[in-house]
Amino acid sequence: MQGPINRDVYMQEIQALSQEYLQSPTYQTVKKIADLAAAIMHDFTVYGRPEEYGKHSWRDDSARDE
Repeated sequence: MQGPINRDVYMQEIQALSQEYLQSPTYQTVKKIADLAAAIMHDFTVYGRPEEYGKHSWRDDSARDE
């Protein structure tokens, strides 16, 4: 079982790919960015969010709506 990812490294890679995309937009660059973003979102779902995001949760909203 793989542990939490290093989100900072993933974000740096997304920023680098964003610069690459601005210089020459390609589907492959967008796909790489989307895959990295999906990995980060999956990590947040499985291992929890950073402290600054933990104060408000969409789960709280859904529980309140029921």
